[in-house]
Formats: sequence, C-alpha cells, structure tokens
Amino acid sequence: MTTGSTQPGPTVLVSSPSSRLGFAFAIALVSFTYIAAFSTLAPSVFWSPDEGAKFIQMRSLFHSGDASGHPAYAGKAGDPLYVFYPPGHIYPRPVWPAGTRRNWPDTFPALSLPLFRMFGTAGLYVIPLGCGVLTAAFAGLLARRLAPSAAIPGVLLAGLASPLLFLSMLFMEHTLAAALALGALCCVMAVGYGHAPRLTGAAASVFAAGALPALRDEGILLLAAAAIAALPLAPSRWKRALLPAAWLVPAALSALLAASGESALPGALGETARGLRGLTTL
Repeated sequence: MTTGSTQPGPTVLVSSPSSRLGFAFAIALVSFTYIAAFSTLAPSVFWSPDEGAKFIQMRSLFHSGDASGHPAYAGKAGDPLYVFYPPGHIYPRPVWPAGTRRNWPDTFPALSLPLFRMFGTAGLYVIPLGCGVLTAAFAGLLARRLAPSAAIPGVLLAGLASPLLFLSMLFMEHTLAAALALGALCCVMAVGYGHAPRLTGAAASVFAAGALPALRDEGILLLAAAAIAALPLAPSRWKRALLPAAWLVPAALSALLAASGESALPGALGETARGLRGLTTL
C-alpha cells in the first residue's frame, strides 16, 4: 500500500463531453437571453445619467482625439469664468478656477470609441454585453472548484439571476471590470491546481488585476486583495519576506481612505472615504 500526499491533486474543470456540452449550452443560453433583452431596448436612450456622462467623454475623444483634454463647455464664450456653470455633483464636474473634469477614467470610453465608429450606437454595448457573458463563464469555472456539478448553475445564476443581466445592458464598464477581476482569480486558481504554467498564469493574473484601476478607482483595493490571495502560490523562500509587506498595502490604503477628504480622492475612492468616515461616527 502506497501512502501519498493528502493534498488534492489537479482536477479537470470539465471532465466529460456531456459536461462540456452543458457548460457551452449554459453560456449560449445566457448569450441568447442578453441579445434578446437588448433587442427590446431603444438603442438611443440611456437608462442612467452615468451612461450619458461616459458618452460625453467618448464624444469628447471622438472630436478632439485628446484623452487629456477637458470636456467642452458650450457656454464658455459667454461665460469664460464658468460663473453660470451648474454647481454640485454633475457631469462633468466644475473645477476651480474655470474648467471641468471628468468623473471617471477615459479607459472605457476610449475602448468603446472604435466600436462606436464601426457600428454606431449599437457598438456602445459590445463590450458590456460580451464581458457580461464572459463574467458568467468565469463564475461557472470558479463554481466548478466547489463542486463538479456547480459549473452550469454557476453560469446561469451569475448570468441570469444577478445584477450582471442589468449591467450588461448599460454603457458602463462594470461588466468589463467584473470580467477582469474574475479572470484574474481564475488564472490564480488555474496555477494553484496545476492547469497552467506558473509564469503564464501569474502574468495573466497580474495583467487582468492591474488593468482594473484604469477602469474603476476601487480596483486598487481589489488588486491589493488579489496580491494577498496569490501569496500561497509564491515560492516558499519568498513567503516569509512577502507576507508582512503584503498586509501593509491594504492597511495603508484603508488609512488613506479614512483620513483623506473625499475632495482629495477621485471617483469611487472618495465615495469609499465618505463611507469609512461615516462608520466612525456611528
């Protein structure tokens, strides 16, 4: 009798032709549902003001081609000091002494611009729809790690019974960010289970997680969490040095968010700072 390691060996994500077919059918069903739902919507109507703001960003890039430029103010000729520009949390926001700034990074509008040029208004939704389906597929792969029979329900639940269904119909970067986050996690788990070379999987994971802050500010927090989660995959000789340092990253970010004013932080980080300070006053 041979005594082996108690560690679980690599498992196959989809172990039989029938399970592969079922997994593909689940993805096809999610895709068909998304396309059918999208076909019922008016393509020229935005359902959220955030969509309109990002469309303004994209149109600014379309006309100027300068990602560093500020959105145009149509009344600037008669109001050079922006005295009559509406104050408050609007899109784009006014900045002192006379100008405007965007509320979000230009990454998502810039990625959408070529699709808008090729397909018109329908091109705005290629990335949200495609990444919504991709996120559902990643969710199924992750569910497969919990139980072999969970892959298909994971795809269907994530794709059809979660906010992913709604967000895939909006001109927003949410589904792209979710696909990158789950894709990074899938790469890490593939390395851990021996399904991908360590260097290739790590590079793909770092690329996916590293792209998140370019889409959403809170991606910095997820990137820090992913770095800690990936520590068990590091060579043993590195872990002793990396583990104490890794915990400093989220600790420093949390201290920054709690101590800084929301005006000093962009976008979602400012919202997170307000939330953290609100908790301290309870």
